[in-house]
This record gives sequence, C-alpha cells and structure tokens, in this order.
Amino acid sequence: MQFGTTTSQPIGTTASAHLAQPQVESSKSPRPQTNLMNGSAASSASLTDSTAQFVQNPLVNLVRMMMKGIDRVSPALAARITYTLISSPPRYRANAAEAELRASAEKWRLPFQDGWLQCYRWGKGPVCLFVHCWGGRGTQAQTMIRHLTQAGMSVVSFDHPAHGASSGKSAEMVRMSAAVAVVIQNTGPVETLIGHSLGVAAAAIALRDHQLDVQRLVSISSLTHCLWFTEVIGDYLGISATTVARARLLVDRSYAQPVGWDQLSVVDMLASLAMPILVIHDCDDREIPFEHGMKISQAIPKAQFLATTGLGHRRVLKDQNVIDLVTQFADQGRVAA
Repeated sequence: MQFGTTTSQPIGTTASAHLAQPQVESSKSPRPQTNLMNGSAASSASLTDSTAQFVQNPLVNLVRMMMKGIDRVSPALAARITYTLISSPPRYRANAAEAELRASAEKWRLPFQDGWLQCYRWGKGPVCLFVHCWGGRGTQAQTMIRHLTQAGMSVVSFDHPAHGASSGKSAEMVRMSAAVAVVIQNTGPVETLIGHSLGVAAAAIALRDHQLDVQRLVSISSLTHCLWFTEVIGDYLGISATTVARARLLVDRSYAQPVGWDQLSVVDMLASLAMPILVIHDCDDREIPFEHGMKISQAIPKAQFLATTGLGHRRVLKDQNVIDLVTQFADQGRVAA
C-alpha cells in the first residue's frame, strides 16, 4: 500500500511522499546536489502546509473504500485498525551489506520494559548514536556508520522495540523515545546524536523528558509534529478526524498517563535544545515533504541546514556529501573537547 502528499514547490522542486512502507527510490533520479545554509537563510523561503493527494490504484481504492465503510458502521473498529497501523511497524530483512556490518559489531541486549533492545557498537572514540526511523533498523545507515568509524568515532546504534532483533510487537513515539533514553543512559555521554525520520522525533522527546548527556544533534528527514504522522494515516484510510483522535486515545490508554499529543511538536522540542544542530532534508523526499525540514530550520536560527536534491527519504543516508558534512559536524565536538 502506498499513499502520498504533494506540497508546494520549494526551490523549484516538488516533494511528494509515500509513508505506508519504505519505498525503493528510482535509479533515474536527477544527480544529487546540495545546498548548505544557516537557519536564517532558510527562513526566507516561502512555505505552505502540505495537502494530501493519494496514489490511485485498485488496491488502495479498495482499502480506502473498506475503511470508509467500517468507519461509518463502527468507528470504534476503525479506530482500532488505525491504532494498529500507528503502533505496529513492519519488519524488513537486512540486506547482505547490513548483515556484514551487523556481524562486525560489538552486540549486546539491553533490558527494556518487558523485553530487550538489540544494541550495536563499532569503532573507538567519541560516541555517535544513530537513531533509526519507524520500520527501519539500527544498521540501515551502514555507509555512514562505516565512514564515522573510519574517521575515529565510536558509533552506537540499536533496533527500536518491535524492530530488527529487538523484542516487542508495538512501537510508537513514546515507546521509541523511552528506548532512546535507556540506550543513552547505558552508553554514557553521546557526542553526536544522529536521527533519521521518526527517529528524530523519538530523540527529541527523550531529550525533553530526561536529563541526557548529548552534545549535538543531526536531524535527517524529520517531520515537524507527531500528530502529522497520525493525520496522514487517517487521510490515507479515508476515515474521519474523530476516528483518528480515538486511535490516539488507544495509544494513551496503553500508558499510565496521556501521551499529550499536542505537546509532540518536533519543531518546538528541537528549538528548545541548547546544542548545535544540523538539519538535513531532501527536496525530493516522497515520505516526509521537504517543507518539514525547512520549518525545523526556521525555528532554529543558528542551525546549519543542508538541502539536497535527488536523494529522497532514505538514500540521503548514504550520499557522500551528506556523510562528509555529518562527519565534519560530529568532529567539531571532538576538536572542541
């Protein structure tokens, strides 16, 4: 299943999104280009909110028709199905390169809630923590991890709950953020935290809610607000906003206190951090539109902002220009120390 959003055209580029599952980027994408600016320069761009325009095919249309019917007859059941989509990430098998990287890592299982988190470490030196996206794995940034270790960093990563080799059957923002906090507390001081996609949101919540020793942060392909993720799923399914809200209440009921969805603005949480921040987003991101990265950079005037083209949502993790800039950014902390 695929669904997407179309947005305004920043810097002459159209960004569209497919969020249901990881997408394979086209090999015919234009040659990647980069444009580095600071937050104040980025804020001069004009932005509009993303609006949904969904992929049309028989399967998608059938799913939406069924969900609309369920929502009319039983909003409670529609909310339960939506809750399952929000909290049940897909698991994907690692490719050969990831498997090789995983085999070379120092590995340990970190106790977490009723199970464990699978953790990895490569190299020696200042710690860089990689926090993967919803539906991803701790080894998915394989090229970046190898480059950082070669540059004298120690890279720590982990599989989120219900991801990779970690235990669990469900994962959403609160559970993922708790996992980030536990890993940092176990690892010790983190020189640079590198988050991708929803991994940035999980890291932002963890930094807001816990006293964690992190010196700098890299935000790659992040969304602006956790509510957006739930609303896009609701739009894709064709269900009412009321039913989406009921689905969020089901998330709340799995915890001792309400999640506080209105307080899960990634923009606000990142803007409140007293640390250097590097924001990276691709103009051709089809999963989380480019406007999200622009809005984050607007809120952090001193942040560095790297706008790339032709890389999409995932290939940005393996682009050499991106990796070089992330390594340089992380190395600034080592030099300062």
